[in-house]
Amino acid sequence: MGNNPLAPGFFPIVGLLIVAVLWVLAALVLYGIIRFGVKHGMRSYYASVSQTPGTNPRSDSR
Repeated sequence: MGNNPLAPGFFPIVGLLIVAVLWVLAALVLYGIIRFGVKHGMRSYYASVSQTPGTNPRSDSR
């Protein structure tokens, strides 16, 4: 048994590490996307709630 990276005793450990790193990266990306979306959504919600009724510039009823 030499330094062959494809040897049966070596590959599962490296494979699991690669899969774990990919899962962590995917989780961080999804966390960032969800955090940004919630932050933006709450900012939009509070901006619309703080307006008086009937003053929404996007609506046609004034």
